[in-house]
Amino acid sequence: MSASSGPEIINDGLVFAYDMGNDKKSWKGKPTTNLAKNTSGNIDWSVGQLNIPISRTTIVSNERYILTTTSLTGSSWRMYFNPANLINGQTYTLSFKYTIISGGPTFYAGDWCDTSVTRTTTDLGNGVFYQTATGTRATYDSTYRFMDFVQSTDTVVEIWDLQLEQSAYASPYVESKTSNDRTNTTAIIDWAGKRTLTVNSLNYNTDNTFNFKSQSANISIPSFNIPREKTLSIWIRSDRPLSGTDNWEIGFLNSGTTQGSMFGFMYGVGNCQDLGYWGYGSAYDMSVEAANNKWSSDGNWHNAVITMDSSRNVRVWIDGEQKQWLKHTDYSTKVDYVTMPIDTTNNFVINSRGPWDSGMTYVDLGNVTVYDRALTNNEIKQNFNALRARFGI
Repeated sequence: MSASSGPEIINDGLVFAYDMGNDKKSWKGKPTTNLAKNTSGNIDWSVGQLNIPISRTTIVSNERYILTTTSLTGSSWRMYFNPANLINGQTYTLSFKYTIISGGPTFYAGDWCDTSVTRTTTDLGNGVFYQTATGTRATYDSTYRFMDFVQSTDTVVEIWDLQLEQSAYASPYVESKTSNDRTNTTAIIDWAGKRTLTVNSLNYNTDNTFNFKSQSANISIPSFNIPREKTLSIWIRSDRPLSGTDNWEIGFLNSGTTQGSMFGFMYGVGNCQDLGYWGYGSAYDMSVEAANNKWSSDGNWHNAVITMDSSRNVRVWIDGEQKQWLKHTDYSTKVDYVTMPIDTTNNFVINSRGPWDSGMTYVDLGNVTVYDRALTNNEIKQNFNALRARFGI
């Protein structure tokens, strides 16, 4: 993850990751149109020639191809996007995944008009790379539809997820031309499993976080199937304590987006004015040890992590340190873990409920990760240290 200090975050078991501070991985914004596709949603591109013959073999119709060069002088060839109509001065981004089957080592995108292109290539592992190329069309003609690829001679490359956008950065690839499989208002996509989140009444902050400022604000992922063992980590900030019936919740619910059996975090339910509430009825109502200092509404960023092991034992960490649980009935009985009597289902929600003061920004959320296993104490500390500098801790 970018903008971090210290070690990298743990990837083993990562099944959901949303990082508002890194638009190269988590993407937010309105659905994009893939200019490389025609009205039928098919990749519509022709192979041109510059100084080297190139052959194209279809692997998956309109989606995946093999590109083969022969041993002649030169290494650059052209592709022609039939639907594209980029004009002078427009910013574009081409993105794609590829693997070099034989030959190499060169394969990258350029601009036919010899204008500057900013390229980023990410090694996805197992010989697969993801490349983005961003540039601005120069004055050459009324429209431009060509791009160049530079490819080593005698080289076989497999390429897929090809997307051309009128944008300054690449959004995640989708098969449709008009991205109808994303939400039709604002799309938020994680970078672990490429899930699309359902978004309602979301407000963006200038620091690339989002906040809840209305009763209807929520984000959800239905049918998010993970096993009993799991970890939920959030980076969260609030500028005021809750009052009255104000509350929010982040986690896995047994029913829709309303309070019920839950693995995760709640804040402000009833008399609970701290982060870490979870409910199965009064016999199981517990709070995080930090209940009395109201740390989760001090205006600073904090990291909260909750884990469940194979025996349904639930533990919680705040800012890299494991905390005990307190019973709501007396706030004095402390235990290292609590055992949930049943499993939660697979509906993941980030939800606010209750009245909100006009113009008051309450919850900002900067980072959310979910694992399909219970992280260890050392792993939780490693993740905290990897991101703490970004969040000012």
